Amino acid sequence: MKRTISDLMNQRDLSHPPIIEATANIEDALLHLQSIDVGALIVMNKGLVVGVFSERDFARACVVEKSDIRLDRKIFTLMSTNVIYVTPDYRLDECMMIMAKMKIRHLPVIEDDKPIAFLSMRHILEALVEDNQFMVNQLVTYITGSNVTDKNPEREGLSKALR
Repeated sequence: MKRTISDLMNQRDLSHPPIIEATANIEDALLHLQSIDVGALIVMNKGLVVGVFSERDFARACVVEKSDIRLDRKIFTLMSTNVIYVTPDYRLDECMMIMAKMKIRHLPVIEDDKPIAFLSMRHILEALVEDNQFMVNQLVTYITGSNVTDKNPEREGLSKALR
């Protein structure tokens, strides 16, 4: 059985999606991105999801307009308004396919018209790698009768650094 977003949410604390109001200015949004160390924010207006504002939106605006972007400008002028989202019952592999096809790196999880999580491609890749490693360990154990992939001291430090 493949893991769902709901499964991932139960394993990790993803219950506080990064949100900002549509009336916030670009400087506030960029400072918020920096303070919580994420690459995108869910944009809300009157309790409804109306867009996603990302570092990419800001960078593209700077290139297109070929001038300094005024930081007091409202983020709703730069945000992506075509919000692609999923619900908690989506499988992680489905989310990865959606993100690849739509060329997006962040995916809001919406339930009852409210954002309940905000997945990044990193969240999904980490979970899929964990699933694949589990499957490899199970197959190695089945075939050899012992788990030869248990601990590799050289890789242990690397795996801790990657977490």
